[in-house]
Amino acid sequence: MRFDDCWIPDEWKNKISIIDDILPITHFNNIQSYVTSSNFAWGYDDNISLGQDNSPDTVDNYNFGYSSVITKNVMKDKQGNQVLIDGPSNYTHLLSKDFISFVTPLLWYIKDYAKLEFLIKSRFDMTTRTPKDGYLHSFHVDYDKTFPHVSCIIYMNDSDGDTIFFNETSNDFSTKTLDHVKMDDLTIRKKVQPKKGRVVLFDGSIIHSGCSPYNNKNRILLNCQFTNIPSRNEVY
Repeated sequence: MRFDDCWIPDEWKNKISIIDDILPITHFNNIQSYVTSSNFAWGYDDNISLGQDNSPDTVDNYNFGYSSVITKNVMKDKQGNQVLIDGPSNYTHLLSKDFISFVTPLLWYIKDYAKLEFLIKSRFDMTTRTPKDGYLHSFHVDYDKTFPHVSCIIYMNDSDGDTIFFNETSNDFSTKTLDHVKMDDLTIRKKVQPKKGRVVLFDGSIIHSGCSPYNNKNRILLNCQFTNIPSRNEVY
């Protein structure tokens, strides 16, 4: 399924919605207990926002972080184009199938709450304490502007390290230029403080970033993206 077949409802365009206390408490607490334990499987990322970090490896570079994928329904076809997989993927997970099965209903709950149809990708992210207060990670969108989607952040713990949303969107920059956006190019729209169980849903074209924690050991969140797809009879 091609990316340009996807769409999001007008009600989500340029919207940021912050919701507390909507998650099933027992289910969420069991997920949170495991994710914050020493038994959880994390993979290292050179740049938690972009994956690959091209900035100098200096003592003040804290772009790194840790992640663990739950679902990934976007792959590359033989021509190298990104496509959506409407069915099981062959992605190799760090997490057990049992835990993925346990988490998935929470993602379905958010999908239904937002009135969206298709879960594209979901993963846990963690950044750790830095000696610099308010260390801001790379500015980004989760997918480029050719692909309409709604992003979601679920904070797994109370922490400092705000998520910062900007007035600008990926439509204001070319895909190539977006990789080199500076703070002077952006204006802050909203800051959201991590709070256990807090959900943030937003138009995925909105440029955003997160800060590493300074007062807390870590900042852990569940990040996922949703979209709408043509009906099956239109696809097939």
